[in-house]
Amino acid sequence: MQAVMAKVTLAVIIAVVISVYLRVQLVSPHPAASGQSAGAVPAQVVVVLRPSSNYRPAQIAARLAVRYGLDIHDQWHITSLNRACYVFDTAAGNELKYKIQRLDADPLVESVQEMQNFFVAGTWEIDPYVNLQHSLVAARIDQSHQLSTGKDVRVAIIDTGLDRSHVDLRGRVVATLNFVDADQTIEIVEFHATAVAGIIGATARNGRGIVGVAPDSQLISLRACWESIPGTSRGRCNSFSLARALDWAISNEIKVVNMSLQGRHDPLVERLVLHAVREGLIVVAATDLDDGELSFPASMNEVIGVSYHDPFRALDYTAHAGKVFIAPGEEILTTMPDNTYDFVSGSSFASAHVSGIVALLVEHAPTIDAHTVKAVLRSSTRISGWTVLIDACTALATITGADNCRSLPK
Repeated sequence: MQAVMAKVTLAVIIAVVISVYLRVQLVSPHPAASGQSAGAVPAQVVVVLRPSSNYRPAQIAARLAVRYGLDIHDQWHITSLNRACYVFDTAAGNELKYKIQRLDADPLVESVQEMQNFFVAGTWEIDPYVNLQHSLVAARIDQSHQLSTGKDVRVAIIDTGLDRSHVDLRGRVVATLNFVDADQTIEIVEFHATAVAGIIGATARNGRGIVGVAPDSQLISLRACWESIPGTSRGRCNSFSLARALDWAISNEIKVVNMSLQGRHDPLVERLVLHAVREGLIVVAATDLDDGELSFPASMNEVIGVSYHDPFRALDYTAHAGKVFIAPGEEILTTMPDNTYDFVSGSSFASAHVSGIVALLVEHAPTIDAHTVKAVLRSSTRISGWTVLIDACTALATITGADNCRSLPK
């Protein structure tokens, strides 16, 4: 009888171990796992806990999970806000809305929201390789290098992963962190951020490839997005991954933050962007203008929203003056993985141009704030018919007081 009981007990233990193993293997540790399908995220809620002197965050999260029928998916401490944040799995549809309403009324909860999706904003064209960077001339970035190269200004690229081994990015990318996968040290080479990085900070005077807008800046890759279709520029991010990347940028005082992405309004991301700007960071974000409205987070007054002039879109860009800045974003030559180059188009890459221009300004005015930068960019914007474009050289002359750019032909 004892032998039979021992066998049964052993069988139960083995079954439990196998069950736990399979659960660990089948459940992604992060809501933004690389290559995750578009339908995997909506049934999740992001909860920021209210500080408590009676309970630890883990205890509060466990109580909420039991009280509202939730499963804890992930958690992280928001350093810049000193708050605990949890992601819970739950059912979608009306049940999700009902649970959000109940959580919002719970005194243990500071804020709650549905997990949002964001998308990187750009494409690339397979065209013959030519050594041509018309955007540097159009925005007079080439002339602005007489005054500034963005030396030692740190620029965070919140995007997909990038190829920092590219010959034109080697030595320019000083740090990489991964907020998509469980291991933050894993480096993933992807297209979109590699293109953005080349526009902002590709090495100058190395006898290879192209020149970045701020070629002496220090680039920091914060991977918060992943390729929705591997090997393409199509990428997506979510509330949790973006919030973690923003928190890191704030905590490490990264002066310029480029967000070449867009989506719906997100309370947690908005809260962190506002905190970033209050801490002196300058946030630049991409937006499209097809429906006449700015996408989030470019729609925030505190953010420098950027789009580009598309000759195939009949839009009156002057109608958006003051709300959004127009920078080069059509057929821009930039870096691609595996030491290659190609042409890209989209507001993502216009945003990258402006982040580079901001880095040029910050070199000469390290304490400049977002409000002042917007005023300088606005005063240096050229309007000709329906065409609007930032003039980097005039912006620099405004900051430095130099006459170099003002005396150069436009």
